[in-house]
Amino acid sequence: QGRQLAVDVCASCHAVRAGETRSHVAAAPSFEVVANTPGMTATALAFWLTAHVHPTMPMIRLSQQEVDDVSAYILSLRD
Repeated sequence: QGRQLAVDVCASCHAVRAGETRSHVAAAPSFEVVANTPGMTATALAFWLTAHVHPTMPMIRLSQQEVDDVSAYILSLRD
C-alpha cells in the first residue's frame, strides 16, 4: 500500500523506488536517502508528513493509515 501511494503521490518529485537515486526535483531527496537519515523513525516521518507547513514540499493531505503505510514503505528502503 505504501509503495503504491508513494508512486501515485510522491514520485512526481521524489525518487521513491529502491535503487532510484535521482529525484525529479533536485531538492527532493530520494526515499532511500530519507530512510537512511540518522535518527529517522516512523514518528519523525509521520510528523513531517502531517505538518501543516512544508517549507519545501506542497501540502499533501494523507489519512493516518496512508501516513503509516508510506512511513513503513520509506523505512523498508533502509540499507
